[in-house]
Amino acid sequence: MLRRTAILLLPVVLLACNTIQTAITPAVPIEPTAGATAVPPTDSPTPTQPVGPTAVPGWLTYHNAMFGYSFDYPPEATLTTTGVTGYPTEELPAGLEPGQYIATLEATYTEALCAGIELPAAFLVLQASDDVGGRYGGPCGISGIGAYDLKTEETSITIGGVTYPLRTTRLYEVGSDTLVNEFAGVVLEDGTRFNFASTWEMHGLTYEDYLADRAIILQVMASYRTDP
Repeated sequence: MLRRTAILLLPVVLLACNTIQTAITPAVPIEPTAGATAVPPTDSPTPTQPVGPTAVPGWLTYHNAMFGYSFDYPPEATLTTTGVTGYPTEELPAGLEPGQYIATLEATYTEALCAGIELPAAFLVLQASDDVGGRYGGPCGISGIGAYDLKTEETSITIGGVTYPLRTTRLYEVGSDTLVNEFAGVVLEDGTRFNFASTWEMHGLTYEDYLADRAIILQVMASYRTDP
C-alpha cells in the first residue's frame, strides 16, 4: 500500500489523499465550485470482468450535439452538466477583459463541457478532451488534497467496442485498514475522460449501496457512443 499526497479532479465532492499534485485547474474561474465531503466504506474486491455496452429498457439518453456523443442513464439518477467555468490565465487574448473572453467562450461552447450523473452512493462525470475545449469546464467532479494510504487496482471496461484500462484507487486512513473513499477513471483514445467516486457515507448509506451504484455507473460508461 502506498502513502502519498494527491490532488483529485473528478462532481462536486471534496476528497483528500497523500500523491504528486498534478491538477489542471482553470486559473480564472467564473465562480468557485461547491464542495462536499465524500467518505467511503470498508474494502471490497472490484469486479475484474470487462463491462460491455448494455441497452437497458426504460433508461434515458443524454446527447451532446457539440461533441457528438451520447450515453444512457437510469431515470432515478440526477443528470449533471457544466459549461464554461474558466480559462488558463496565459490564454487571455490581448485587448480582451476576462469577462469578455468568458463571454466569447460561452458563445463558442454552448453545450456541456462536463456531463454525468449522481446516484445516492456514487457519481460519474465525463469531461470532453482538453483539445476540443474540455479545459474550459474543469475541474469536473471532486477536488481536494490530504493524506491517505492509497491502494490501486487496474481492471478493464469496454466502451464503444474498445477495451480500456479502468484504474481504481482506494483511500485508507493512514496506517489502518479503514477505507475512506474509492474513485476510478478511464481516458479514451480521443482524450475524453470518465471519473467516478463513492459518496455512500455522506448520505448515510452503506458500502453495499455504493457497489450497487458503481455497477450502474459502469453500465452508463459502457453505453457511451459517438455519433455517426
